[in-house]
Order: sequence, then C-alpha cells, then structure tokens
Amino acid sequence: MKYILSIISVLLLCVESRAEVTTHFSPQRGVKNELLSHIQEAKTSIDIAAFQFTSGDFAEALLIARSRGVRVRILLDYREAQRPTSLVPFLREQSLEIKLVQGRMGGQMHHTFIIFDNKKVFTGSYSLTEYAEKFNYENALFLDEPQLVAKYESRFNELFGEPLAERPTPSASGGLPPKEEKKYFIGLSLHQVEQGLSEESTPTARDTLWKHCQGMYIRGEGKIIYIYPDLTRLTLSDQGIMVELAIEGSLPPLKEGQRINYTGRLIERPSKDKTFILDRGTLLIY
Repeated sequence: MKYILSIISVLLLCVESRAEVTTHFSPQRGVKNELLSHIQEAKTSIDIAAFQFTSGDFAEALLIARSRGVRVRILLDYREAQRPTSLVPFLREQSLEIKLVQGRMGGQMHHTFIIFDNKKVFTGSYSLTEYAEKFNYENALFLDEPQLVAKYESRFNELFGEPLAERPTPSASGGLPPKEEKKYFIGLSLHQVEQGLSEESTPTARDTLWKHCQGMYIRGEGKIIYIYPDLTRLTLSDQGIMVELAIEGSLPPLKEGQRINYTGRLIERPSKDKTFILDRGTLLIY
C-alpha cells in the first residue's frame, strides 16, 4: 500500500510540474508578438496592470478582443495617465474599463502584469510601449501555475474594485438612453494633417487628404487661447496650430493659458485664418 501511495505522490508531482513558464527578452526578441498572440487567443477576460500604456498596437488588439466579447479591464498609474503620450483618453473614448490609481503617500502604481482568462499571467519589466519593444533591455515571464495566477488575480481585483462602471439608467420616457455614437479616429496628428494640407502638397493631394479626414475624430494637446462667452467653445493653440473646438455639453471651469488634452471631430479645414474647426469636443484637464 505504501508503495502504491508513493507512486501516486510521484505522479501528482509530475502533473504539478507541468506548469509552463516561458521567458522572453527585448529589444525585438519576441515579447510584443507573444503578448499580441495571447490577447488574440483570450476568450473571456484580459486584466492589465501597467505603469505606462502608449502602444497603439496593443490598444487595437484589445479593442478587437473586446469586440469578440472578451472583458478587458485596465489598471494604470494616475500621474502617468495624464501625459500627452498616454492612450488613456482614447481607451476611455472606446468605453474600455479603466481605473487610475496612485501608490501610497503619493507613490506610483508600478505593477506590470497581465492576466489572460484567469489562467495565464505575463509579468516582468516589459511595458506597453514601443520603447520597451524597440530600444529597451526588458524581460517578460509567462506562467500558468494556478496558485500564482490566483494571487495575481486577487491583487488585481483588490486594486481595481467593483462595481466598475455605472449601469445605464432609464431615460425620462422609460427606455434606456440612446447608444453613444462610435468615434472613428483618423490615426494622424493635427501636425500631420496640417502638413498634408500645406501649399507644398498638390491641390489634388490636399483634397484627397481632407476627404479622408473630414468628419473623423482627432486628438491633441494644446493651450487655451480664448474661451467664448457662451461657454460652449474655445480656441486652442496646438504647438502653433490654431483649433476652434465646440464642446459637447458645457465647459468645466477653465482659464486662458491652461493646457489640456482634447478630442474633436474635424468639420472645417483651415482657410485664410489658418484655423481648424472641430465639433463634438471632449477635454482631459491636467
């Protein structure tokens, strides 16, 4: 009997030892492709804790995963999310579940880990930035040992908290509020658009570019030059490029000279006054 129990114990140890651990390194040694592959293969959930998030490729992959029905939650550092390079404004516009937190006594939220389907964890120094992929020396560890995965998930839930977002409330007529319009971004900065519309381009090239841009959303960062008395519009200078932005709803408390991140829908190209006209604007104040 003791002999049989010993064999069973050995077999159980062998099963437990099947937990897979793989390592990857950067720059350009497979970390990004491995992460994108895991995002593409996720079936139920992706939970991300990261200090930085500036990679458009990862953002796009997460939106595609969400469209398949995968629940995506993102936990990020509060201060880092205010930087102009952060994709937090874009991710929020796409209605991803995001929570911004700080460390204790003004410290940082410096975790870096991703949990896929509550079954596998990525962790390491590798961050969700192009610098981590192309230039930095970074490491990445993928593991699927259930007890370790459970500890990461427990910590994530502790920091993220529930409920995650307000549920839709019935409108005055008794039904649900109308679904928000989906925003399509052109994937160009205002400076790239302005350069393409400059006199250096041919009239045909300018018309073609504007046909692509008109009605599309764009994001940027600028300094407030003028606030209109009706408090529904303002003029910004985005590094010398003038923008007149009509805001959805009413303006929050602002002052001239203040810097903000903005998004808006391009409706008019610059004319003699060299000003872009945008509507349906939203602001991120810092």
